[in-house]
Amino acid sequence: MPAGGPCGSGTMGAAACCDGPEACVADPLVAGAAPRCQWAFGTYRGMTLTPLSRYDLLSPGLDASIKRMKSLSVDTVALVFYHFQDNDTSTEIFLDYNRYSADPTALAAAVRLIHANGLKVLLKPRIPTQQPPGRPAPGTAHARPLAAAQARPSASVHVRAGRSKPPS
Repeated sequence: MPAGGPCGSGTMGAAACCDGPEACVADPLVAGAAPRCQWAFGTYRGMTLTPLSRYDLLSPGLDASIKRMKSLSVDTVALVFYHFQDNDTSTEIFLDYNRYSADPTALAAAVRLIHANGLKVLLKPRIPTQQPPGRPAPGTAHARPLAAAQARPSASVHVRAGRSKPPS
């Protein structure tokens, strides 16, 4: 039976239907809650681990953190790590240890430690730009309209005691 097709009668929840790793589900927001086959990826109980400096993942407390996650029935650790690029059109990606890039050898050691504790690893690389958000690089096609908009006078907002109010 093709994926997304109707489920067998009386099969709901995690009961298998169709072929392969699909489950019979009913969602009130889809197809009027009619049971249908949906691809099932299994269940994950995960937590995120994000190093905030070059050698955070080599700290002596990491093993205790991983064991604590396991004691909470976590089976997957999402390991977030940062590389950077100059702007959104850059073709070069680099580590920046003055910010919060983790050392690649520390990442590899953390993956081995997580696996040694019987947990799965989900690698989640983040690659933000060095350029402030919403600010196109000078000379790009996007920068010209921004420069024109910045040249126009706009209403100012005065901030007093944590509150914003329009000028009088």
